[in-house]
Amino acid sequence: MSFRVVDQLTENQILELVDLYQNEFWSKKLTHQDVRKMLAASDIIIGLVDR
Repeated sequence: MSFRVVDQLTENQILELVDLYQNEFWSKKLTHQDVRKMLAASDIIIGLVDR
């Protein structure tokens, strides 16, 4: 298992995050703009991806 540290999400990663939120009852109303605002206001973002 390897890890990679990034300091910024790519546009594709943001779109995947929006898609993920659309599938959950507690976050399905979040728009692309809402997610961008959330990310901009976050000091630390942690994500795990299995590819």
